[in-house]
Amino acid sequence: MYEDDTDYAARRLNETLVRKVDGTPFQIRTTGRDENNKLTHTGINYNSNRIETVRHDEILLEPVQLGFVNTRSNMLFVCRKPMRKDWRQGLSTTSIVYYGNMGRDDFSMKLLVQPIMNQYPSYGTALGMLDKKQSVAFSRDFGLVAGEEMALVYRKYTVGKIMGKLPVLNKNSFFLQQHLEEAIA
Repeated sequence: MYEDDTDYAARRLNETLVRKVDGTPFQIRTTGRDENNKLTHTGINYNSNRIETVRHDEILLEPVQLGFVNTRSNMLFVCRKPMRKDWRQGLSTTSIVYYGNMGRDDFSMKLLVQPIMNQYPSYGTALGMLDKKQSVAFSRDFGLVAGEEMALVYRKYTVGKIMGKLPVLNKNSFFLQQHLEEAIA
């Protein structure tokens, strides 16, 4: 369907974030045709920070993975907004919502490299970073928040605390134990 109609592909994909076949995040800016009349997209490869032109068959149209992103001072949890009239295929700035302290104009789609490429500090490193930051994520789903008692956060919910250097889940959050162990490993 996309290959047959360049305008349709442009309306659905321009200004959205998708992944290339190798998994790297790619922000599509324009859609057109190459010298062989193949559908192509020009945009920014956020892994290399370079502008590239790729063939349509070199991008994936499945939803990109979201989760925590670390900023200079804290972490944000990014997820999709339920939308009925958004006809775009890729992820756009209007189709996401984040939980945490940051102005809407300060958010950059480049931050999404972290959950897409699973780039997080280890649990031990994240603990050490809390001396200088308000909060730090160590996986897509888990993060730490500084305070009188360091809190363990799952997505946007406080699910435990840090005792010594070990995470301890609340009794009502014990179902997360295996997921937490996998995130720390």
